[in-house]
Amino acid sequence: MNKTQRAELVLPELNIADPTKVTLGCTRVSTEGQDEGWGRNRQIRDIKDAAADYGLTIVGFIDETVSGANAYRVTHSGYYDLAERYPGINLIFAHPSRVGRHVDKSVGLVRKLLELRAVVWVVDIGNLDKKGNWSNFLRSATEVEVDYNNLVHQMREGKRDKAREGGWPQGSPPFGYRLRRDERGKSRDLEPDPDRVEVYHRLRTEYRRRGANTIANDLNMEGVPGPRDKPWNDNAIRRILRNPVYQGTFTYNRGKPHAIDIPVPALITPEEYRELQRLLADRVKYQPGRKVDPDLLTGHVVCAVCEQSVNVKKSSPRGIPVYHYACSNASRGKANQAAGRFKCPNNRYHNMERLEQKCWAALVHHLTDPDLLAQLFEEHAEAPPNHTDEIKQKEDQLVGLYGLLTEPGRVTSAVKRKIEAVEDELALLQQAPPPSPTPNVDLVRFAEQLKPHLASTGKHARRELMTALRVRFFINREGLERLEITVPRA
Repeated sequence: MNKTQRAELVLPELNIADPTKVTLGCTRVSTEGQDEGWGRNRQIRDIKDAAADYGLTIVGFIDETVSGANAYRVTHSGYYDLAERYPGINLIFAHPSRVGRHVDKSVGLVRKLLELRAVVWVVDIGNLDKKGNWSNFLRSATEVEVDYNNLVHQMREGKRDKAREGGWPQGSPPFGYRLRRDERGKSRDLEPDPDRVEVYHRLRTEYRRRGANTIANDLNMEGVPGPRDKPWNDNAIRRILRNPVYQGTFTYNRGKPHAIDIPVPALITPEEYRELQRLLADRVKYQPGRKVDPDLLTGHVVCAVCEQSVNVKKSSPRGIPVYHYACSNASRGKANQAAGRFKCPNNRYHNMERLEQKCWAALVHHLTDPDLLAQLFEEHAEAPPNHTDEIKQKEDQLVGLYGLLTEPGRVTSAVKRKIEAVEDELALLQQAPPPSPTPNVDLVRFAEQLKPHLASTGKHARRELMTALRVRFFINREGLERLEITVPRA
């Protein structure tokens, strides 16, 4: 599985008349926790000390955060843009490893910056435009990559050894489990997570009579966190239900040579798992094909009785095609009854054109009624973030770490690195910007301005709006029963 690539380059605000008299410190932190003690605070301290020795004046810092082997592309472009705008600007890095972990990438970055007439410095090496310093940088950059490759090899071997002993080797555990730790706080193996185990069994039970999309929508409306605390969707539910780990075995390095089976607590029997896979396979057979030009309500209309999807059905009386919306569960009534599954009583067919007109009119009314708009804003108003508890926790953690430095025989280097990391986290929490004020919107005027736009929109624009607002129409035998709007949070 490919790792997510993330990169961010935060540049200070600059007002530069003579770039040659300006020096920016360049800090680089990996979000993967592989910085071997190179926290941002330490880099800033080392850069300031070296700048004073070199006769340079720091006016600001460039904060670079990367994760993933290819994330350098984004940050390198930011450096190049800076050097092109301000020829002659001084850039100073704390260490060759803070330029980059791989020789070809770090050397390529520095060479390009020098070509753009930037002046690049590295602490304890000096100005890289000088031949002797350049040779020292190349040698140090090579050593950094060798050390990094050795570290990666050791980490992989350590994970394999842990897997052979039956421990959990890496990463987040599968949904429904949590890490069990020893007395030192080191992760050992997996145990069921009581809260999420209940959700897993709920997925199994509800999928027997309801679609994955409907289940995902309900879980999101109830505020139940999904895998990695992200919102639920139908693919996430199917991935969980297809995962064989819940039978009691996790295979480390699945599909690769020397794969290792790790026992975990079983949440489902092999017979139940096989039955679930048959249900998943059968459900796929009934999925309608995607249309190039879908109908207005496809994907946004559900049955008010069983909350299964409502699909378009075609009939041809007297050779003339006629289209209707109907509950997919009710339209398979005989097949469901023969298989012992739930048969929905909402078996009425609704004329497609008339139902689309009624649903769109109901949505327009909801979006142009000031009172209903006010309710919508209130329901989805975002509570301001409050970091008070997290700040207090970090401050208490620092007090404990400072106390460890006074204990005889304590390895202070590891404690100091931990202190720097906690200080960085505390600084981020303390510097978090306040929540944006809620805009004061004249809802009456807004509704009046919106009406003509909604009246003139075509089908494609209407579908985009319904998708953005996550609109769901609930249909019973009489027609439209209600609609729901879920405004996504920023």
